[in-house]
Amino acid sequence: MTCVVGDPPVSATAARGFGDGISSASSVSRCGHSAHPWSPPGTVPATWPLMGGHNGGVKIRSDAEIETWLPRHPSSSAALASVLERYDEAHRHYHDGRHVRMVVSRCLELMSDASVRVADPHAVVWAALWHDAIYDPKAHDNEAASARLAVDQLGRLGVATERLSEVSRLIMLTAGHGVEASDTDGAVLVDADLAVLAASPDAYADYVRGVRAEYHFVNDDAWRVGRANVLTNLLALPHLFHTPPMLHREATARSNLASELAQVQATEPQDDTPP
Repeated sequence: MTCVVGDPPVSATAARGFGDGISSASSVSRCGHSAHPWSPPGTVPATWPLMGGHNGGVKIRSDAEIETWLPRHPSSSAALASVLERYDEAHRHYHDGRHVRMVVSRCLELMSDASVRVADPHAVVWAALWHDAIYDPKAHDNEAASARLAVDQLGRLGVATERLSEVSRLIMLTAGHGVEASDTDGAVLVDADLAVLAASPDAYADYVRGVRAEYHFVNDDAWRVGRANVLTNLLALPHLFHTPPMLHREATARSNLASELAQVQATEPQDDTPP
């Protein structure tokens, strides 16, 4: 989710430029359960610790394991390498290769929980892998551009049209992070994308520093105003998360957000007007 920092006024939809967030107008509620249970390939631990250190308590999956979730196609390895290469762009300091691997890994973790039943686990993983493939902090259409890229590259791997549409829909959810109560697939993706909000204090601070570095072109006063707006909007939501495992981390996320908001508000904007 992106916006051009400095556009007055800052919209009610939280901007990834100031931090991952959710539109205050979005439908935010506890997710429902799909009628279609599934079993992922290989052995997935039933539980992992949530939000520990800088890896967020997540078992980071290897690229080789992530590739097993792609369609069986001669070009799958090349497609994975191509999309992951995009996350190594020099202007990325948070939305980078580590972030996308953590989001994919978090999706797999959430989908392994007995309380979370998704309809199309592969579509969720594909959407996680491509959700920030195109990322320009000054652009307004990163999610749409990333969705188009996913549709193009997955289409070349033989993915059916209806599943391509679902991947595109899921990616677009990350522009606002609001999901319907029955949309468990969407809930898994947006919770994984926002999981950093419930990280340890050190990991959360790293996240804020990374996003700030991506928005280096914004002056400090504008940053503080926009960031405070986003944090306030997030704290006003009835729920930050949707899946049962992440709802258990709601209090930690709110504590991180409130602490940062207090720090931002404690720093008064500088008045550059000459006496």
